Amino acid sequence: MTVHELIDWHKEVGVHASWPRYQGSDKRYHHFSVYAFTDWYVFKIARSELALKEEHPYSEDAPASFEYYEVDDFEGFGKIEKTTRPNQTTETTRGK
Repeated sequence: MTVHELIDWHKEVGVHASWPRYQGSDKRYHHFSVYAFTDWYVFKIARSELALKEEHPYSEDAPASFEYYEVDDFEGFGKIEKTTRPNQTTETTRGK
């Protein structure tokens, strides 16, 4: 899948999908998962097509729900930073 295909899919699914979750990178791909409707969708994007500031190793043994962090695919796949307060999690910054 390409970056543009994932973005187009996410636009089409809209509010029914979570932010893509970065699952890690191997030699060829960056791996992402998205929870939409009632299931997990897994996407691979070629490393040559997408540069990420913060990379982590990908493990095939990890479940689809495993993630290092969420990204904003509409804003260059920047990491979504979150802070946690009692009974509330809020987005604070989106890095590129």
